[in-house]
Parts: sequence; C-alpha cells; structure tokens
Amino acid sequence: MTTLKKGGVLQRAVSFVSHLDASFGDYQWHILLSEIVATELKRTGVDLRHPSEVFAVSPARSLEYRRRICNAVNAQNADMLFTFAGPSYISPRCPELMGVADGWVTHATPAAFKSIPHRRDRWTLRIASKYKLHWFKTADQYTVQTETARQGLSRRGKVSLNRIHIVPNALAKWYRTANFRPTDRSTDQPIQILYFAAAYSHKRHDLLPDVCHRLRALGIDNFCIRVTLPQESQIWKDVAAAAVELGVQERIVNIGPVPVDQGANLYRDSHICFVPSILETFSATYLEAMATRTPIVACDLDFAREICGDSAVYFEPSSANDAAQKIFDLLGSPSRMKRQQDAGVQRLAMLPGVERQMEIYRETFDRFLNSCRST
Repeated sequence: MTTLKKGGVLQRAVSFVSHLDASFGDYQWHILLSEIVATELKRTGVDLRHPSEVFAVSPARSLEYRRRICNAVNAQNADMLFTFAGPSYISPRCPELMGVADGWVTHATPAAFKSIPHRRDRWTLRIASKYKLHWFKTADQYTVQTETARQGLSRRGKVSLNRIHIVPNALAKWYRTANFRPTDRSTDQPIQILYFAAAYSHKRHDLLPDVCHRLRALGIDNFCIRVTLPQESQIWKDVAAAAVELGVQERIVNIGPVPVDQGANLYRDSHICFVPSILETFSATYLEAMATRTPIVACDLDFAREICGDSAVYFEPSSANDAAQKIFDLLGSPSRMKRQQDAGVQRLAMLPGVERQMEIYRETFDRFLNSCRST
C-alpha cells in the first residue's frame, strides 16, 4: 500500500512497484495507491499487472478513507500488509510491515524544528510527529533507509532494533546510464553551485544569501547558486528579498522546479552540489551528485556522514561563514576537486543499486513472513 503525496519517497515507491515482477514473481499482490503514485506510474509507462485500487484521499486526512482502506485490506485475507511509507493509519487483521521515511519522527533535532519560522507551525509539526509515531507503533516490523533512522525509531518509539530493517535508497535509473567525466567542468568558467531541493524550511535555503555574501568577501565573484524553487513559494520570496538586502541578488538564480528524471542535466553544468539541509533521511541528491562526479558540500550531521562518508566536504550547519569557506577552499584546489569526485564514485559503488535494493526488500519480506508464521 502507498499513501504518498509528494517528495523523493514518491519516486522510490514508483521504482518499487515497477520492479515487483522481477523481484517478487512468486508473490501475489493487491496494490492500494494514492492518486499521485498512480499518475506517476502511468506517466513513466509502468504497466501494473496486479489488481490495484486508487484512493483519492489520504487516510491521514479522512476517517472514512481509513475505514475504506482497512476494509479493502481485510477483504484480501492477505498474509501481510506492506505500507511503503507509513503510517497506514489503519489496524488490519494481517501482520503489517511498515516503511518509515519521516525524519521528523525518527531523528529530527531541536535545530531542525527551529528552522520552521513560526512558533505555531513548529508546535503543529511536533504534535503531528507524535501522532504519526503513535500510528507507526501499531506495525509489527519496519523498514527504514539508514542506521540513523533505525536508531531514532527504536529510541523514540521504544521499538526493539531487531524489528527494524534497513533498506537503503538507490540511484534512479536515469543517472545510472549517464557518462560524466572529471573534465566536464572548469573553474575558469563561471562557477555554478547547485542546490537541488524542494521548498521546505529545513532545507535551509535561507542560508544562501549570506553564503553568497561571504563568498564575494573571499574574492569569488564569478559564481551563482542555482535553486529549484517554485517562483510563488514563500521560501523563494524570502530568499530573494534577503539577497537584495545583501546585494547578491544576481548570485542566486531560481530555475524553478525540475522533474527528477531531468535532473542529470543540472549536475552536468555544476561545479559543486551544495546541501545545507539540516534534516534528511536518505536524500537522493547525495547519490546523484556522486554519480555525476559533482563534489558535495554538506552539513556536518550524522545522516549526511552516514551516506556520504569521505566523499563530501562538511561545514558547521549553522555557519554560512564556514559553508562559504569550505566552498572557497574546494574551488581553489583542482586536485582536491578531483579527489572528491573520485571519492564520490567509490562511495556510490559501495551502496546498493536498485537490483540489490529489491533483493534486500525480498529478503526482508521473506524473513517477516517466516517470523509471522512461527508465532
């Protein structure tokens, strides 16, 4: 079952469904989908060969749809329910393996909550996170993407670690076939810094004007930071206003939202992938940068280090000055740029691809079903 509405996890759900036949050929599926997942499957040409139902309203927002979905699940007399990214907000008769991909629930820090600009919104998010955690705890076992999330879910939900299984994110197919060389970019050209992220407060776009101001103070003037925000979003309006105040409005270029399957072209022209986000679970941006040989400058936080290892350059999360200095130092050393590119390729090779990811899902499903049958 998928209840997804947006975000990178949407693409992972589409990938999962598109690989079902190859990895779970002996399983019988009945798939419950949100409208947006169904639309994305159709857009990408995925042919659903299994019985499916589409629900127009998320169970998070409707008690009526919770009842409908629960009845649909129970009607199948299934051996298990797998919720790709929960909560499912239902209590089915069968055992439930629930995907957990909400960093606000598992490992958000006080600094992440403080990134929400309005106190009322912060408290609303805290309450919503506690409510989600309540529903997460109704599942029998879980899948998460990282050890950081696994430890956080165990600690905050008081869930035994042996009930939480890690299935890492994997690189999207349109990046696996790209051919990027370390000579694709030259620092003699205008410096292009990419921040490929949606309009969320915890992504810390508000740091960008100050980073630009400090880069200019360090003597770099032939650069721009490209962002992918809706022009009408409040986050972009705030960034643009702050950039004007600091006189760096020409250094931040908003190219607008870009479909994820067209993102490789953004990296192709970029010298650095800048990721100042202070809350992620397993952002595909890290993998995309590695695959496209784009050096990463990221916040020095556990979730980033777990994924990137030594393939990223890290800065103090609250310091625009440190971020600018790390970018300046990296751009000033072609040999270090090359080392970071190579480190990214090596790191990516250590992480599972989609095929191995699906194998891990299959192994997890088999163990889950065996444990349910033995109890």
